[in-house]
Amino acid sequence: MEILNQSEEYVTKLLTENLPKGCLFHNLRHTFEVYKSAKEIGKNSGLSKDQLNILLIAALFHDTGITQNYNFHEEKSVEICEKFLKQNNFSSNEIDHISKIIMVTKTPHNPETMLEKIICDADISHIGKRGYFFKLKLLRKEWEIMLYKQFSDTEWYSLNINFLNENYFFTEYAKITFEKGKESNLKKLEAMLKKTRAE
Repeated sequence: MEILNQSEEYVTKLLTENLPKGCLFHNLRHTFEVYKSAKEIGKNSGLSKDQLNILLIAALFHDTGITQNYNFHEEKSVEICEKFLKQNNFSSNEIDHISKIIMVTKTPHNPETMLEKIICDADISHIGKRGYFFKLKLLRKEWEIMLYKQFSDTEWYSLNINFLNENYFFTEYAKITFEKGKESNLKKLEAMLKKTRAE
């Protein structure tokens, strides 16, 4: 679909040129990892081609708002996406649908439709993958730079243990594919917290 290619080009240019340098986790790589995970989950969840395209446009735009406002980036992402889609002659119904999918990535997640469930799963799929702890380091540094938040190791491990305990996968495919990795990462985090508290 041509619009998907145009969306990729637009988002790539936008994030490359306008993303704050402190965005070490929420960056172009993260966007395309979410895009890839959304595609994988979507294809394995029986989506039609049209549904998949709508999902993937939402995935591409879901963090674009960080270029304008870090704390309220979902709302800004919707504004950026809506403007782009209007210029490409999308109907108001399609735009509203995509906007709703983007907004559901705001935590805490409360998805209702299958597409909303898939984007939520894709957005946190890294918690169930190898490389999770590297991404955690990037996020910690990003929050130091962007939010001026400093954490002790104990605080950081506790915060992320809570995040993993409070966030779960909604689709059957994500549960089967990422849940085991999530549990493994959670156990490692708990061991790291225990070790830190013992020191």
